[in-house]
Amino acid sequence: MPDIDQLTGRSGKTISEVIQSTAREAGQMVLGRYHDQGRIDIKGRGDVVSEVDHASEELISARLLEEFPDFAFLGEESGLKPGDDEWQWIADPIDGTRNFVSHVPNWCVMVSLAHKGTPVAGATYDPQRDEMFYGQVGQVTTLNGEPVSVSEKSTVADCVIGLDLGYNDELAMRVWGVIGAVFPGMQAIRILGSTGLGMAYLASGRVDLYFCAGGNPWDIASGVVLIEGAGGAVSDRHGASVKMPSEAIIGASPEAHADFLRITERLPFRKDAGGYG
Repeated sequence: MPDIDQLTGRSGKTISEVIQSTAREAGQMVLGRYHDQGRIDIKGRGDVVSEVDHASEELISARLLEEFPDFAFLGEESGLKPGDDEWQWIADPIDGTRNFVSHVPNWCVMVSLAHKGTPVAGATYDPQRDEMFYGQVGQVTTLNGEPVSVSEKSTVADCVIGLDLGYNDELAMRVWGVIGAVFPGMQAIRILGSTGLGMAYLASGRVDLYFCAGGNPWDIASGVVLIEGAGGAVSDRHGASVKMPSEAIIGASPEAHADFLRITERLPFRKDAGGYG
């Protein structure tokens, strides 16, 4: 893979600068519309999209393609704009839109770069708390410029577990099956309503283990880089490297990750997830 640090946009900005400045600008714009959300459409039970999602994605696309016009762009709302076969931008204009429209302050903006389908750099930005999580292959994950790491918890019994159910009812019930199997053998459970924040919180040690039933590229690309750069293990439901989209995301310290795989080995969540890919 080419050295990411050697890639510069038309303005001379590095990949890191382009990703973080774009995520911050979009996040601040979304925050400014927190109480002026415009039209809200229903995509499915619990799954909504706001006028602000579209505005955010348009801003993100414009900024990224101004700098790197040949790169492909994949956005949650607009789909794929073909481009370079090697490099692809991936954007989630608001991750946690259900929270956003309900004024629950757990949502974020995510901007990522993939090389030949593998995430190599990504920012998860929480504008309400002004927290910028950034990860890049070969570098330590940072939060507002300061290094962070996953927690040192080594067993599921010691973990605060973050999770999200998603919008596929069958997969969600398999997630509940995991909780039923491990409860009360953990410290606490937190349903966050944002996969992006869940993976960022794992990378920064705020939760000790995070899992969800599946994720599209815009849901998980940034988080995969964040977790790996924070010393964590992240996999699909088989314990294999994450592909995009993924049938599941499981992340923790390497030891807690292995313990989770052991405990859940015979559960439907691990054996028969389905629904993505």
